[in-house]
Amino acid sequence: MRHSRHFVLAVLVGLLVVSAGCIGVLTGSEPAVFEASEAGASEQAVSQTDFEPREDQSQWLNRTVTVAGQERDVRVLNHVQTYEIPPSVDATGGVTFGMFVVASTPEASVAGQAMNPIGRMSHQEMIQQLAADSANLRDIERESTKELTVLGESAEVVRFSAIAEQSGQEVPVYVEVTRVQDDGDFVVGIGAYPQDSADVEPQVETMFESIQH
Repeated sequence: MRHSRHFVLAVLVGLLVVSAGCIGVLTGSEPAVFEASEAGASEQAVSQTDFEPREDQSQWLNRTVTVAGQERDVRVLNHVQTYEIPPSVDATGGVTFGMFVVASTPEASVAGQAMNPIGRMSHQEMIQQLAADSANLRDIERESTKELTVLGESAEVVRFSAIAEQSGQEVPVYVEVTRVQDDGDFVVGIGAYPQDSADVEPQVETMFESIQH
C-alpha cells in the first residue's frame, strides 16, 4: 500500500484536463491558481493509535492550456498526509499493518462551477483510481457502508475488500474511503488494513473522525 498516497495526485491531473475546456473566463498573463488548505489527523488521535506520521506532501501541479489561441497557465496546490502502522509478521506468519491517508484538493471553481473531477467521482471510482495507481492492490469488491463524523458532519465511509501485497505476502485487506467538502476543498480519507486485524479497524475509525482541515 505504499503507493496509495500518490492516488490523489494522479487523479488531480484530470482536473487540469477538465478545466481546459472551461477556462475561457480567465484572462491576463498571470496563472490561474487554486490552493487547498492542509488536512490531516489530529495529533491527539494519532497518539491514541498505533499509527505514526510518515509523509506530509504539498505539491503543485502545473499545466499550460490554450484558450482562444492564447496560452494560459493553471496551477493547483494539493496536500497529502500519510500515516502508517509499521508492518509486522507474527509467529504464525500473519501480517499486521495499517495505512491512513488524508488529502485535500481545491474545488477549483470557475464561473461558479467546481471543476475538480474528484467531486463527481463515486467511492467506487475513487478506489478504482487507487488500484490503477498501485500495482499491489487487486480483486476489489464493495463490502459495506457506515456513517462517521468527519469534520463535524455525517460522512459516508465505504469499505471495499481487496488483495494487497505486503511483506512479500498476498494479504486480504479492507480499504475504506470517504470524501467531504469543507471550506472550498475536497478532503479525502483512505484507510487500509488486513481483514484479520480486528484491532486496527477501530483505530482507522478514530483517524477518520479526527481529520482536521
